[in-house]
Amino acid sequence: NHIKRDLADSNPYIQSLALDTVANISGEDMARDVLHEVQQLVDSTNVYIKKKACLAALRIVKKAPEHCETFTDRLGKDLLTERNHGALLASLSLINECLRSEYASSFLGALRGQVPAAVRLLKQLVLSSKMSDNDVNGVSDPFLQVRLLQFLRLVGMGDRAS
Repeated sequence: NHIKRDLADSNPYIQSLALDTVANISGEDMARDVLHEVQQLVDSTNVYIKKKACLAALRIVKKAPEHCETFTDRLGKDLLTERNHGALLASLSLINECLRSEYASSFLGALRGQVPAAVRLLKQLVLSSKMSDNDVNGVSDPFLQVRLLQFLRLVGMGDRAS
């Protein structure tokens, strides 16, 4: 399989193209075939590859939702400590999609521990007065704010403490 070989390549640009392919055209069978390789790339130290791997994982989860727990175990612990904006946004998108799946009950408890960190990050974004590259008309990173609010809504459903 050429895509599996490209995902295992040492060149990050080849990996990126393979991840783009998985994220854009993979079906259910292809998603299951490349699951292991994408799992490994989600843990990459290269933030560009990590972001692309999260987007590919998002497509895999949409096609085969039974694999949600695989990715939430890897991302759940360090979810909100990611310093790169793109990787954080992609990770939150993946986690939110997993929380919408029917398998969410198996990992929901672990993600509820991330609520204080999510609230802290959202508070920083709302109260931030400095301009950044991600500001839109004076609103500090609105896309990340929306993803964080979605995360808090999904994690908090049915749990008063959250």
